[in-house]
Amino acid sequence: MDSFTVYTLPTSPPRWDRVGIFYMSFGATWTALVFSGMAFCLYHRHNPILRLRGLPLSFGAITLLHVYWILAQIVYPVASTIPIVLAYDIQYFVMGMYFPLGIALFHASNSRFLHVAKLQMQFTQNAPRRQPTSGWFASVPYMVKLMTVIGMGMIVQVVACVGMWLLCRKYHPTFGLLGTEIRVHTLPEQIVELGRGWEWWPSVLWQLLWAWIVAPILIWRAWGIRDTMGWRTQTIGCCLSK
Repeated sequence: MDSFTVYTLPTSPPRWDRVGIFYMSFGATWTALVFSGMAFCLYHRHNPILRLRGLPLSFGAITLLHVYWILAQIVYPVASTIPIVLAYDIQYFVMGMYFPLGIALFHASNSRFLHVAKLQMQFTQNAPRRQPTSGWFASVPYMVKLMTVIGMGMIVQVVACVGMWLLCRKYHPTFGLLGTEIRVHTLPEQIVELGRGWEWWPSVLWQLLWAWIVAPILIWRAWGIRDTMGWRTQTIGCCLSK
């Protein structure tokens, strides 16, 4: 093994022991349940409760976050069947793109739900009426402003993720920024180096932003809304789980 590096390490057969079979079975079962629920919601998409929620944003968030989750489940049985550098490439892009973008769409869906709930409060007795606003930006619909800001953040995240991968030579030794290559010599040290480094900071920053800044703000703004569907509890649980 001392003669191998992360670039020359051969692949291994899949692990089809009891643990591997459990992870594959659990992942397949949960995936079937998730997509069955999505199909049910799509079939009943004209229901007022589902129209209030906004299915496109919710489905986008669920799909991206489920891709992140399912890849975590199949690491044990199948990760050894692909080259280790490619495995870390997949991990990098899933952590740097799929997971953060899924969180962004999740909070976009929550923000839409909060906005619609506040609009409904205007029809209740003694509810304060929104005053007309002047100015071009103030007159832009809320959802257009929301999706513009979130869309710009998603674009920045994708550009930062791809750009840092292209600059980092440890993922592709033939090109990239000098000084970013793997400098340790033993295989265990090289594996550790693949999984850490400055190129991971956009993923960490994005999760910090959405989980510990945006989510608490949404929860605080929705505190006075009569929550009959457990939205606030679900959001708090998601925030803590991150």
